[in-house]
Amino acid sequence: MVDGRKKGAAFENEVCRALSIWLCPPPGEGRKSWDTLPVSALPFRRRFTDTTPLDGHWEGSGDILHRPGIVCMFSVECKAQQGWELDGALHNKHWPVWKWWYQTCTQARRAEKEPLLFFTRNRRPIYAMLNRRIAGLLGLYANRVGAVMDVMLPAAEHYVTICSLKTLVRVCPSQVRALYT
Repeated sequence: MVDGRKKGAAFENEVCRALSIWLCPPPGEGRKSWDTLPVSALPFRRRFTDTTPLDGHWEGSGDILHRPGIVCMFSVECKAQQGWELDGALHNKHWPVWKWWYQTCTQARRAEKEPLLFFTRNRRPIYAMLNRRIAGLLGLYANRVGAVMDVMLPAAEHYVTICSLKTLVRVCPSQVRALYT
């Protein structure tokens, strides 16, 4: 049996590496790229690690933090849990991912950031959920970078976009940076 905490940490580390590769320039000419460096050297980091002093060294909200000086518009939450199917987004108002999304939105509002939820389960890809408005500004639809699904939240007139992590990180980083200016 696999320890759930180790599995969750491995998932969060995978998200940190993907965000680092996507949103941060390589660490310098002649140096290794983010995909070959140890997790401890990445500009994004899991919130709960035994060796990470948080104050002054890391910023952000949610499960994933970033180094000072990195502009990140997202409050990132990560969930690796069983007991859901992707088609639940279409017909199940009690789909567990909705609860995770509301938690992500609450944290993002407090931090004045945009919510970004990554979720997965065993032997499935990592999915990303974000506000449809932000997905549009990032060009997820226009760039045809991968499969994208819009879903209306239960009991709300608010849409979210669901795509794979691989699809999200195909968005050009300059499009993300353009949202800050």
